[in-house]
Amino acid sequence: MTALKELTTELKRVEEALNTISAAQAYRETERYENATEEIRAAEELLIAALEIISATQTRLEEVNTNLIDTSAVNRTGIRELYGNLSALIDTYQRYAHATYPYYEGLGVYWAGVEAYNRMEYQEVDVTFVEASGRFDTARSRYRSAESAVPASAREVFIEQTCVAESMRESSEQFIEAAIDSQNGEVEQADDHVKQGIDARDQDCSTQ
Repeated sequence: MTALKELTTELKRVEEALNTISAAQAYRETERYENATEEIRAAEELLIAALEIISATQTRLEEVNTNLIDTSAVNRTGIRELYGNLSALIDTYQRYAHATYPYYEGLGVYWAGVEAYNRMEYQEVDVTFVEASGRFDTARSRYRSAESAVPASAREVFIEQTCVAESMRESSEQFIEAAIDSQNGEVEQADDHVKQGIDARDQDCSTQ
């Protein structure tokens, strides 16, 4: 009964985490990147906590002495399968959140850099896009690492996000070059780098 109560509690925690991920996505879509980052990090914390409890419960269930329980009333194989599937699901979402929060951080910094470029504050642009590039590279690395760790049914999402994060990293690098050229008075070269930056940002990463 304790295991069932814990399962119910953790399912509620997972539901809260998924709702938090949805809220983070809504903030991103409305360009509220700081809020998006806060929500996605909160979701990861919920998922980590749920995964720890589920794993501990799995261990206790494996240690139950079958001689002391009515095995006809307990489908041990079914319980193992249930907890295994739940653990895999939570792990997948936790990996997604772990990779996505530096991506959301990067978006906030990136668009601040675009605004600085439009104001011709080129020294600030250089520093800002270096930071954005680093955030996107971290996200890309985490998405890429997760591709081989998550179930096949979820792999496509991570493959697409690896592409998106890399595209945004490349776009950031192009804006760095544009800022350098602008400071040196190389207007035509700067415009070319801006165009390449926009093209990278608009890359279609859909696998469909």
